[in-house]
Amino acid sequence: MKIKTSILAGALSATLLGATTAHAAPPVTDFAGDRVYLGAKFIVVDLDDIPPVSFDKAYNIGVYGGYHLLGQGAQIPKNLGGGTLSIEGEFTTTVVDGDTNFGGDWDITTISAYAAYRFPLQGGVYLKGKAGGTWSDPDTPATRKSETDGSFGLGVGWHLGSGALEGEFTVISSELLFLSVGYLF
Repeated sequence: MKIKTSILAGALSATLLGATTAHAAPPVTDFAGDRVYLGAKFIVVDLDDIPPVSFDKAYNIGVYGGYHLLGQGAQIPKNLGGGTLSIEGEFTTTVVDGDTNFGGDWDITTISAYAAYRFPLQGGVYLKGKAGGTWSDPDTPATRKSETDGSFGLGVGWHLGSGALEGEFTVISSELLFLSVGYLF
């Protein structure tokens, strides 16, 4: 009787473990089949004040794109928990200058390179994290010069048809913040 109970308990445990493992696998990002992606974005840019100069927000537009390097359906098919790791590039430029308290205005152009990871959730929603570097060229009435800094961002995306809508918050150095909404085609 003890052996039958042990076999039954073992079989039940194996069945439950198999079912749990099958349901625990996260969904795969919908972009996994498209190795190359392109998008456009709108960005609210916040530049820290340099007393006595204060800066109002500027508005940029940009293009970005990437290549899915690791993950299911990517160039190198590795199991990343359903997500994809990509190399991503971005170019932005100002379309509406920000004002300063000195009566002038300011604008900025940026070029960035990132490693970006997208992790799928449910219902076509996914999380995005990125880290890399950004070259920024601010044109301001204060003392600012072109520089290259580390940058990172966090965001969320939602698949819409054959594309996706992405919202991100990106920190570029300690002085420059981007809040963006983009669409991947």
